[in-house]
Amino acid sequence: MDEARVIRLLRAVASLDAEEGRRRWVEKRGRCIPLARFRTAVLRGDWTPEERRHLGDCRRCRRLESKVRAHVGHPNLKAIWDFLRRRLAIDVALDVRDHLWRDQCRRCGWAKAVLERLTVEETLWTRAAFKMVMAKMTAVPTRQPSRPG
Repeated sequence: MDEARVIRLLRAVASLDAEEGRRRWVEKRGRCIPLARFRTAVLRGDWTPEERRHLGDCRRCRRLESKVRAHVGHPNLKAIWDFLRRRLAIDVALDVRDHLWRDQCRRCGWAKAVLERLTVEETLWTRAAFKMVMAKMTAVPTRQPSRPG
């Protein structure tokens, strides 16, 4: 066998190996969770049962989930509190709003629900305290009956 024929055979084998590798990769990664789905599922916590099973089996997807989880930004509790009380700069308020409503972050949604409850209770308490103070300030002093002495 001459050298040119050996080179052609080696190239054919390499081509078949590459084709087989591509086929195996598509077969293996074709079941992987799409990249765009990771951020949504991490924020909302709405993994489907199939996705949960796949995460249990696929090391690549587990690594990707942990990376996405580590890099997803959340507003801190003070920012959510200030957002609810309308005390944020407009650009920060828009970011918090988008994170809560567009992204539908489950973690921050829970924090918002708790802080909303505190805000409502604080408002109710403040109103009650205000009414009590106003009642004391506007009350007409009554004369005490004089004691016979």
